[in-house]
Amino acid sequence: MRFLICDITISCNLPSDLASEWEIFSTHSCDDDQPSDISVRWHYQPDPYYDLEFYPHSCSDHIIGQNGCMMFADAEWTHADIVGSDISNVNALLLTLFVSYASASGLMMLHSSFIDYRGHGIAFSGPSGIGKTTQAELWNKYLGAEIINGDKALIRPEDGGIMGYGSPWHGSSPYISSSSVPLRAIIFLRQSGTNAIRRVDSGTAVTELLPQILIPLWDEAAAQTVMDAIDRIVSEVPVYILECRPDEEAVLMTRDTLFTD
Repeated sequence: MRFLICDITISCNLPSDLASEWEIFSTHSCDDDQPSDISVRWHYQPDPYYDLEFYPHSCSDHIIGQNGCMMFADAEWTHADIVGSDISNVNALLLTLFVSYASASGLMMLHSSFIDYRGHGIAFSGPSGIGKTTQAELWNKYLGAEIINGDKALIRPEDGGIMGYGSPWHGSSPYISSSSVPLRAIIFLRQSGTNAIRRVDSGTAVTELLPQILIPLWDEAAAQTVMDAIDRIVSEVPVYILECRPDEEAVLMTRDTLFTD
C-alpha cells in the first residue's frame, strides 16, 4: 500500500487495523510507479524475541525498540523493517521513522488538536488531558470548524508561509483527516474557572513549544533543522496562552482575539 502524508510518500504493508485508519492517506496517483520516499516492510512476530539475530534486518544503521517491537532503518530513514505484533507499538515506530525522515525538511509534529476555521489553521496545544480535543470540538459545535486532527498535527515553514497538515497519528482522539491549511495561530491551553487570552513573546512561545514537539534528538542535523523551523514559526505565527473554561464564551473570545490582532 502507498500513502501520501503531507508531500511524503510511504509504501508499507500495514497491519489491517492500521490500514483502515490510514486509508484516507492512500494514494493512487500517476506517480505511483515512482519510488516512495519511505519504504517499510512489516513482519508479524507474535512473540517478543529479544535476541536480534532472529529478526530480519536488511538495513540496520538505526535499531529502535518499542515494548517488544523492533525497527531496523537505514542511515537516511528511507527504508525500514518493523518486526512485531502489537499495533500501537508498530504505529509508534512508524511515527518515529516518519519524523526522523521528515524533520530534515523542517516538517515537525506538534502535540495538538488542529482545526480549519474558514481557511485558517488553529492549533490547540498543551500536555495530555489539558483539553485540546475539547476546544476543537467546541469550535466545531459553535463555529462549524473542521477538526483535522485531535492530537498530532504536522507543521512546516514553506515559501508561502507556515502550513499545517493532518496526520494518521491521532492518539486517543477519533479525529483524523488528510486536509491541510495555512497556520493562523498556536494556542497553549490552561484550565481555569475564568476565560482569558493573551499573546506571548517569541521567547515564551519557544518555551511552550519545545515540550510539545517531537524533536529527533538522535539525529543532530535534523534536530537543528527543526529548531531553525521553530524560530521561523514563532516569528511569523502568533502564539497565545488561553486560560479557559470549556464553554462557548471561550470560543467566541478566542475567535475575536485571533481575527482582530
